Amino acid sequence: MVFLSYQSNPKYFSLISVPFRPLVTWVLLGINVVLWIVLNISGASDDPNVLLRFGAMFGPLVAKGEYWRLFSAMFLHVGLMHLVFNGFSLIIFGRIVESIYGKFQFLILYILAGLFGSAFSYMLNSIAIGIGASGAIFGVIGALVAFFFTQSRNSGKMSKANL
Repeated sequence: MVFLSYQSNPKYFSLISVPFRPLVTWVLLGINVVLWIVLNISGASDDPNVLLRFGAMFGPLVAKGEYWRLFSAMFLHVGLMHLVFNGFSLIIFGRIVESIYGKFQFLILYILAGLFGSAFSYMLNSIAIGIGASGAIFGVIGALVAFFFTQSRNSGKMSKANL
């Protein structure tokens, strides 16, 4: 994989080829896929009762103090296409962001973005069942845009093209 790297002078970037393995990205994808399979074995991934049993975000339950649902909902998906689109987005953008920020910071970013996405979803519609990794993935994309925006002077054409 080729990615941007700081050299001794952080004003300049260079493209280097390093065998980077986006471990956190693949682990997050694996958790999503395994939970989707378990949901389908337990009933169906589009059955509201199954989703609630597995921790889908539901406003009245969150209001009663089940705040853990804000976290668990980001690993559940309704149907194969929902999982596929979120999975591809995670693979495409997650690998890049993980290579830029590092494994630990990427994981923290993903979780915080997912929690804020769930909280925002709860504030917009507190009576709907909410699930999915979209909030976390939008946070990852936002971190990538912020990186390219702040580094556009230093990294030149590549970041401007990606911005």
